[in-house]
Amino acid sequence: MIIDATDGEEELTTMMIGTWTEPTAVQLLETAIPNATHLKPLWERIRVQIVDDRAWVGLPITSKVTDENADNHARHFYSLLNLLGVPLAPSPMSLERHSASPEDLKPLFYLDPKVEKEKEKKRLAEEAARLAAEAEESSS
Repeated sequence: MIIDATDGEEELTTMMIGTWTEPTAVQLLETAIPNATHLKPLWERIRVQIVDDRAWVGLPITSKVTDENADNHARHFYSLLNLLGVPLAPSPMSLERHSASPEDLKPLFYLDPKVEKEKEKKRLAEEAARLAAEAEESSS
């Protein structure tokens, strides 16, 4: 996170490494992630910013990242995109740095199937209890 002090006001920005792409690429990523839960610690760090008809897809990096280790971050992000089956960049060297306001960055949308399954079980149990109570009430 970088604090930009211009005109006496502090503005927080997040430095990222990533690429500009079409917004539909974000949907492709979100479709790919349920099949890559083993990579969740990596892809859950991905952030997206939609600006007009373009989407920025990237990973936050610290302000202490140098040119040398920025290349390393780029290679890791490039590999992650390829593992997800959504190669958004032709090479790691085509990825670029971009700063954005933290409130403009959104994580990828993901519904955990385990959590959703538990919610559905709970809903069905409550529905069954309600129906049983109604049946008992009507038979009395």
